[in-house]
Amino acid sequence: MPTEGFIVLLRAIRDSWVWKLQPGQLKVWLQLLLDARWSHEEDKLQLPGQTIVVRRGQVWTTERTLALRAGAGRQVVRTTLRLLLQDGAISTQQLTRYGTLITITNYETYQDVPDRPNPPAHPVPTHPQPNKNQGNQGNQKTLLRVPKRTRGEWSPGFKSVREVYPQPRELKEAWQLWQKMKLENRAPLIRNWVVAYEQARQAWLNAGRPQNEQAFYSLPYLKRFLRRKLWEEPIRAQAKKLKPERRKADAAPNVLLDETEAPE
Repeated sequence: MPTEGFIVLLRAIRDSWVWKLQPGQLKVWLQLLLDARWSHEEDKLQLPGQTIVVRRGQVWTTERTLALRAGAGRQVVRTTLRLLLQDGAISTQQLTRYGTLITITNYETYQDVPDRPNPPAHPVPTHPQPNKNQGNQGNQKTLLRVPKRTRGEWSPGFKSVREVYPQPRELKEAWQLWQKMKLENRAPLIRNWVVAYEQARQAWLNAGRPQNEQAFYSLPYLKRFLRRKLWEEPIRAQAKKLKPERRKADAAPNVLLDETEAPE
């Protein structure tokens, strides 16, 4: 993956639908641009039994790798790639069980920009500007807005659980429920339970999903997890009760084939 240099980010991106994505989804798109091969020379990757050729504007990756590099959840990665595929911004080609080759459709358009001067640092105003005596008298609505809830208001216990939880969705509702249920003192117990469940689920996946062991479904969104109080019972007891989420976003096919979920 490239670690030096730069990419071109056109100001026109603010007029596209990509700019309206959620922050985590936008980070996934930018991470694809950062990781894409920029050189016109081909890069050859040696994999067991096969050689993968990565050309300019292409990325060879897995769902897990992309989630880690973008700092986003795996569900965020899946949703973002599904949207990009539907729009035709990317195309994917699964060549082996070890990952997927992603091609940025208009990479040349994004990165091959002719040299042109930047606009002046202080452009001539197109409408009268308020002077120092006027202050913000024309922006009373802005001053009276109720500030949105920020992550800085989360408690240390909620943050510790959020860091290890695999489905970081519905966080605003989850934070409100966290306060209502007064779970701050139980944060270490909840965090340890989530870590233990994910370790058990990963071991089950790595073992090829054996039929003689209890199936480990993905944990629900954080709000539902808190409401159900799953940490109050042993891991395997709760694994029997969990069922796959039947939401449209969750039911979307996994665009990237992860090495731990690859079929034999």
